[in-house]
Amino acid sequence: MNIEPIGDRILVRQEKSDDRTESGLYIPDNAQKQPNTGEVIAIPIMLETLDFTVGNTILFAKYAGTIVNSGDEELLILDVEEIIAVLHED
Repeated sequence: MNIEPIGDRILVRQEKSDDRTESGLYIPDNAQKQPNTGEVIAIPIMLETLDFTVGNTILFAKYAGTIVNSGDEELLILDVEEIIAVLHED
């Protein structure tokens, strides 16, 4: 399925949390902390003048967005207002 966000929303691939501890024990899904960072994978044409583009890593509010399924992958649709920062590697 191809998902194209509309309005002032973007599509994000949320980073995965670790499913094991440092010692190798598995952490169940309901006990894992969900990171609030992800990669922007789609932006509507009307929002292309923003301070971020497809491929940028962003920081967003902890409980932000709506989870959608695309094939075997979970993606997140976020309102632009829920984005806190663009992360750059040094």
